[in-house]
Amino acid sequence: VGKAYSKQDNTEKALYFYDKAIAEHRDSTILHERSEVMRKIKEKERLAYIDPEKSKEEKAKGNELFKQGKYADALCFYNEAIKRNPEDHVPYSNRAACYTKINGVRLSNARL
Repeated sequence: VGKAYSKQDNTEKALYFYDKAIAEHRDSTILHERSEVMRKIKEKERLAYIDPEKSKEEKAKGNELFKQGKYADALCFYNEAIKRNPEDHVPYSNRAACYTKINGVRLSNARL
């Protein structure tokens, strides 16, 4: 039954029936098919989370914090911007700049 729902792209019901099947008889084939359904569910969630507009907002918030010298806080916003739009290269560069600044502060404190 889980395979039929999986082919219909009804992943929630497919997962439910795969779990029932595993409870009755633990088989490697069923476990593999269940893991494929889980992979599809995670991919759907990841794609649903992508929003370029929210990514720009998060990047702007990160830029403001970066200008204020709050690099660790800016890092959180850049990470969120990357999750929202992994195709945009700018938040990756901004995040790298944050890491550079944070490590620079640590190195300068270590020399004292």
